[in-house]
Amino acid sequence: MSSRPDLVPAPRHIESLLAEAVAAHPRRPALAFGEATLSFDALMSAADRVAGALDVQPGERVVIVAPNAPALVVGMFAAWRTGAVAVPL
Repeated sequence: MSSRPDLVPAPRHIESLLAEAVAAHPRRPALAFGEATLSFDALMSAADRVAGALDVQPGERVVIVAPNAPALVVGMFAAWRTGAVAVPL
């Protein structure tokens, strides 16, 4: 069996995929919960605001204590934006 490394896509971080989605479809819904909907642009803006408030280094763990709601997703993307590891509880 031959190895074809050109067929295996390079691994990509989820936060870079979000950045691409924001660039391509900023107003499309990214997250819906009940009556609330966040666009890709709004999700990225919220995650960037939270990331700016975090005092963490890449690779550190960020524990996220939030209900299963948009705040949990925003917190996870914020942690990833800083290079930290999101640990939802």
